[in-house]
Amino acid sequence: MSYLSEELPEQVYGLKFLFLGLAQTGKSSIIKVIIENMDTHETKMLPTTVKTKKELFDFSGYTFNVYDTGGEISYLEEAFVELRESIFSHVKAFFYIIDVSDMKDVEISKQYFVRALKYVKEYSKDAQMRVLAHKIDLIDKDLREETLKTVSDLFNLEDYPEVQILETSIYEQSLIYAIKSVI
Repeated sequence: MSYLSEELPEQVYGLKFLFLGLAQTGKSSIIKVIIENMDTHETKMLPTTVKTKKELFDFSGYTFNVYDTGGEISYLEEAFVELRESIFSHVKAFFYIIDVSDMKDVEISKQYFVRALKYVKEYSKDAQMRVLAHKIDLIDKDLREETLKTVSDLFNLEDYPEVQILETSIYEQSLIYAIKSVI
């Protein structure tokens, strides 16, 4: 039994937000900036997330149980195999993060996205699901719409009408909208 399997009813632990994606996509930075109000420039000093971190946060009058899963393959595999039920149960909002400024591992990312989607649907049927095309600030404004379309096409999002894709950046208001869109 893992430390994550000790679940409490939603009314006790708050709404569960799950952040997944490959390493260095910005998951922890999103959490620190939006939920903990960290200065965006301080995120450059954040250490790599090891395994899965679970923390309670208050945001916009709600309490959230935030799961930040390390994006190294070994941590993702642990989440998908050993901790699957703990990670994917009772999810209110599932955020899959893609670094649109560095798409070299897009095929691996897509494989984890598909697996995660399967488990979210299995264990949390009512979860709201978002793909965050993150670090969009590093993409020329004229190319952003095209970038979103590319991600949508690569991830076959037309096959998943329940999944919404949003462009985000820790430096823009888009991230606040993305988080608030599931509250």
